[in-house]
Amino acid sequence: LEVVKTSNDSVMQGSSRLSSLRDLLEDTTFDVIGKRKEKYEFYKKKFD
Repeated sequence: LEVVKTSNDSVMQGSSRLSSLRDLLEDTTFDVIGKRKEKYEFYKKKFD
């Protein structure tokens, strides 16, 4: 019973680490997209 509990805990830890990694990835992606959009708007204004 103890062994099962321990392995279950490590699985939970692993999945929470995975989801936080995914959150980080999404944040980074949104940052990059946001910056690109800003840059695009900036150049569009510049050349209008």
